[in-house]
Amino acid sequence: MKGLFLRSAIVVVFTTGCAQGHAPQGHYQSTPIVADGNADDWPLPLRFTNPAHTYSFNVTNDNTNIYICVLTKDTRMQQRIQKAGMDVFFDQTGKEKHDIDLSYPESNGDGMVFNTSGFLSIENGQFNLGEKRCPIKVVMTMHADSTLVYEAIVPLYTVLKRGGLDPKTLKKDFSVGIVIGAFQQQSQRNNNSGYRPHMGMRGGGFGGGGYGGGGGRGGQSQQPKSQNDVAWYTFRFAQKG
Repeated sequence: MKGLFLRSAIVVVFTTGCAQGHAPQGHYQSTPIVADGNADDWPLPLRFTNPAHTYSFNVTNDNTNIYICVLTKDTRMQQRIQKAGMDVFFDQTGKEKHDIDLSYPESNGDGMVFNTSGFLSIENGQFNLGEKRCPIKVVMTMHADSTLVYEAIVPLYTVLKRGGLDPKTLKKDFSVGIVIGAFQQQSQRNNNSGYRPHMGMRGGGFGGGGYGGGGGRGGQSQQPKSQNDVAWYTFRFAQKG
């Protein structure tokens, strides 16, 4: 994982479209991505950072999935993600709405889970990692070089009402938002969806299950502390070639 990190990544204003009145075209993922908690599948450094430069990220697509990768070496940001969780929002209107939400890591008392809200063809609630009844794949790993790596693969049919990249969808803006510790939004959306608090890390990697309890956000209702914790990327889906 040489040559990683945020200093040479690009800072982007994510909230507005281009001069022609719509967002720029995104990047087509022409090589396979495996959600394994390693960034080897991604060109490094990642393309974007949040305003505070405490994490970098990239979002790509192919004809089947949206792919997300987030990296951070910032100790405080790592602690916040581990204790308060990270939410990735998807909005097919390109207006940065929070209606579709993937939240991870969370704990149900028995181990790590992720929480879904608003996805098409997926029940709201918690899923174990690798659970076959949910097509979303998500993983987070702490590496020996003190880099936290998050990866997610989200099928297009779970976030697009038209199911895929038809001509109309390709002409519309789409937004992906990353929010660290979205306390208020989650507590409001997940009152009856099996929501459980996030978990802190005791040691080792996320993939290895080396976690203790504590640091959960259940029952709390507050906004993220700073907009530096929030990054939105608005784009239009890319096609092969």
